[in-house]
Amino acid sequence: MKYNKFYLLTIAMIINISSYSQVSVTGTAYTEIVPLATVKETVQFNAGRFSALSDGGSITITPEGTRLAKGSVILLDGPFSQGGFSISGSDNNSLSIILPNTPQFLYHTNSVSSIYLDKWTYDIPRIRNGNTVLNIGATLHFKSVEANPAGIYTGKYQIIFFYN
Repeated sequence: MKYNKFYLLTIAMIINISSYSQVSVTGTAYTEIVPLATVKETVQFNAGRFSALSDGGSITITPEGTRLAKGSVILLDGPFSQGGFSISGSDNNSLSIILPNTPQFLYHTNSVSSIYLDKWTYDIPRIRNGNTVLNIGATLHFKSVEANPAGIYTGKYQIIFFYN
C-alpha cells in the first residue's frame, strides 16, 4: 500500500508538471541616440596673401567675405575667405554661438614667430528645416616683416555652438 501511494503521488506530480508548460522567448530592444546638432567646417578662415612692411598692421575678413587692410601692409591677389560652418539639427530649436574671446595664435611653420586673430564676428544664421550656414570673420594682427618673416602661419580656434 505504501508503494501504491508513492506511485500515485509520483504519477500525479508528473501529470501536474506536464500540464503546466513553460515557454521563454528573447526579445530585442532598440533605440538611437542622436546629437541635437552637428557642425562641420565647410570653409577654412583664410586672410589671404599679403606683404607686411615696416610697421605691421592688420587684415579684417568680414563674415560676408570682404577683406580690409590697415597699417603697413600690401594685400596681394589670391584666394581669401571668411570661415564657414554647416550646422544641422532638430527643427524648432534656437542656436547660440560663443566665439573666441581671447587672441587665437597662428604660428609660422619654420620659426617661433606668431601672429594672432581677434575681434571675431559672425553673420546671423537663419535656421530652415534644421539646417543653416554660419560665416565668421576676424581680424589678423601682425608685426613688421622682421618680426613676422615670410611664410605660412597656421593655427586653430574653437567656436562653441549651443543648440537649444
